[in-house]
Amino acid sequence: MRHILRWAIRIALAAVVFAVSLYVGMGLRGWVDRRSAWPHRFSQITDSRVGASAAQLGSAEAATDVSPVETFRDVIEMVRSEYVEKVTDETKLASGAVRTMLYALDDTATRYWSPEQFDILKKQLEGEYAGIGAVLAVAKIKRNDVEQRRVMVVAPVADGPAARAGIRSGDYITEIGGRWIIAYDPRLDLNRLTLRTMPDTEYRKILRNATKKLTDGISWPRALETLLQPKDAELKLTIERPGAAQPLHVTVKPEPARVQPVEFRTLKNNIGYLRVALFSQSAPQRIKDALAQQGRLNGLIVDLRDNPGGPDYEGPRSVVRSMTTSLEALGIHGQIAAIAKGTTKRRVTAASDGKKPAQMVVLTNKGTANVAEVAAEAARVLAGARIVGSTTRGDGAYQKLVPLKIGAMTLTAGKWLTAGGRPIASTGLAPDIAVSAGSPAGVNDPVVSRAVTLLAGKGGGA
Repeated sequence: MRHILRWAIRIALAAVVFAVSLYVGMGLRGWVDRRSAWPHRFSQITDSRVGASAAQLGSAEAATDVSPVETFRDVIEMVRSEYVEKVTDETKLASGAVRTMLYALDDTATRYWSPEQFDILKKQLEGEYAGIGAVLAVAKIKRNDVEQRRVMVVAPVADGPAARAGIRSGDYITEIGGRWIIAYDPRLDLNRLTLRTMPDTEYRKILRNATKKLTDGISWPRALETLLQPKDAELKLTIERPGAAQPLHVTVKPEPARVQPVEFRTLKNNIGYLRVALFSQSAPQRIKDALAQQGRLNGLIVDLRDNPGGPDYEGPRSVVRSMTTSLEALGIHGQIAAIAKGTTKRRVTAASDGKKPAQMVVLTNKGTANVAEVAAEAARVLAGARIVGSTTRGDGAYQKLVPLKIGAMTLTAGKWLTAGGRPIASTGLAPDIAVSAGSPAGVNDPVVSRAVTLLAGKGGGA
């Protein structure tokens, strides 16, 4: 009986296995049949304008010679003909596509500017500021192995709203009106937590708070618009300052601010103080006129603190051309820099007018950026100038400002090489003589005082 019972159990198990195999096999066959039928069903859905079926699109996936422009055109045509509602404003589609396209390059300095933003930028290049009165940028930093994008103050306008509120070069604006400026996905912080020993309720709470912080936040493009455009109401900002233990909370009343590109005065011992706040279109001629009225100086202080540089805009507003001509007015000539792109280098030279440059000291701080850093290093290499102050920003990107049919774009088109042939490191240019001070504070600030002493021959060996 036991022998017969064992054989009965084996036969029953075999029958069960066979039945399960048959069922799974039939299911898989049906799935394959349905799968193979999908292209035939989808191929009946075609667009009269594009003329491409799903089967044709499937074969196009393997093609390597399809132009991205063709894909863009196909999408536009499909939206025009098939979108549920009639698209009446295609400029919105175009600007959105360009904005996303440039964002995909993962370069915060390469971005799209709407017509309104472009107008604001052009005014800034001539020294007219709205909003909080500061040059802003988006900096990429890495913290806890997470890449973040922070809105950074490059340079506040002297005596502008931001400067009066105590905002300095190098500060990060992290919140506007209590809303976090989205720097990264805060849910990534969960990866750093010890989840194995964490209760499920605590994990869910942390995840819920991180998600809320993200959904309630404000994107950095929208934050820039809020900070740079005219506003009637005050803005409550949270500031993170490198080296400060706690965030700072300030209130700024946006209002128009104006920067004088060039200021000049004569100090004691016949030492000239030349403040170049902006390489605007009018800066070179202003420098020439100021120096021509003074005759021979015993020394010249060139203050480039909080000079943000800027993108190279074709035509008379070119910041690079203004910087080059300004150095010529100071008697500095030769190869002041080069622009490197791949294996090619384009020389940037300043012509000589035969005038010998005065003994010179250049003042820098964290707000000295981009072409202002190029100018400072050119003065040091070509005219033997000493740099006094603090380390510069470290912005070595050569930027082009390109007007478009709708708005404009800034594009990183190369990297600056200094007159010494070196790239500008992200850590900035170090001064010859370090003197701690914030933004320009007139002729009595400690940086200017140190420069006067240096030029007067008291402490020249420092």
